Amino acid sequence: MVEVLFGTRMCVQRSILMAAALCVAAATAQADWAHLARDTGGMYWGAADSREGLAFACAAYAAGAAVDRAEPRAAPSPPDHVRALFAATLVGAPADNSAALRDDLMIVAGASGYRLPPARYDPATGWWAVTLPVGDPLHAAIAAEQWIEVQGAHGGARLSARGFDNTFRTLISTCRQRFQRRGLAWAAPVPVWPHAQPVGSDPMRAAALADAARGCEGPHEADESAFLSANLDGDGVPDIVLDWAGVTCLTGPARPFCGAAACSADVYLSALYPRTGGPAKLLGIGLRIVPLSNGNAGVVLGRTGCFDGDCETVWHWNGAAFAPLP
Repeated sequence: MVEVLFGTRMCVQRSILMAAALCVAAATAQADWAHLARDTGGMYWGAADSREGLAFACAAYAAGAAVDRAEPRAAPSPPDHVRALFAATLVGAPADNSAALRDDLMIVAGASGYRLPPARYDPATGWWAVTLPVGDPLHAAIAAEQWIEVQGAHGGARLSARGFDNTFRTLISTCRQRFQRRGLAWAAPVPVWPHAQPVGSDPMRAAALADAARGCEGPHEADESAFLSANLDGDGVPDIVLDWAGVTCLTGPARPFCGAAACSADVYLSALYPRTGGPAKLLGIGLRIVPLSNGNAGVVLGRTGCFDGDCETVWHWNGAAFAPLP
């Protein structure tokens, strides 16, 4: 567990941590957090990734599966824990690029500095790693801020914390599912942080509403069926399906996203949208939401010009993409 220290909002005097004082200049980064994942059946890894050299990851392997040593996020992690990963490009590498330990890394969130346990360097990947419990207070502190600072004796940066809240909770939900699927224990719940940085009470609905206004280039009317809410990806954050068949634009073409028979449907998945910056796009008729056997929901769309009797496709979240069921 990290040690909580206190200092100013913008930098913490390193004399709190070390004999010599150091304050790292902050470099501005604009990237928001994204949920990244890979599942091959034998191996799963997932990460809440800043895309600026800091990530929180878990990885699980089925019995007998080979460990992926080339991917820093794929090193096995204990159940109920994540590995905090720091790229050498962010905090510096050992002078001889060999395996090493360091105890100078910390994250500043708000007015508090969180000193990390000793981090181990992996020369095969160029990343430092620290193992932390899912419930470590560092995660809640990051979720409450717009910006954080990574500091170390040989470098550091100011990173965006926007989107960390939902991304980290998506990671933990997926980690739990994938660990349990491989017969590994996972008891830690998805964290709930009452003081997390607000991103809107329903971020996917807000994104869909904004896109509807942009798509119509102004005023529009929408039926109740135009914005359907469902738990499509299983992470507990409401997902939204924008059915353009229920939207009427009041300026220009009334139905710009509908053809002679079919209309577009945009699917805003909380597990995918932060990574891609846009919805999954479908096309069909007779859209409806249906329950699936895994506890999630799916989207059913009919196909036009269908003569083979199999005229509907069920779309579902497969852990990496929104795809049709086989």
